[in-house]
Amino acid sequence: MRISLPDEPIRKTQSEVATVKWIQRVTEIPTLRIIAYDATRETEIGFEWILMTEIPGKPSADN
Repeated sequence: MRISLPDEPIRKTQSEVATVKWIQRVTEIPTLRIIAYDATRETEIGFEWILMTEIPGKPSADN
């Protein structure tokens, strides 16, 4: 789960979701799967969030 601080409200979360969906449509690059999201701060936690699957592998920072 990714929780966003109120930086560029609504647009940041919507942009991330749209980017993942676009990558899935036009490429065969392995991507995470978005399970659910809320691009408003009107949630129980008070922040925007994206619930997603994990991609197998290791972070590039570990190289």
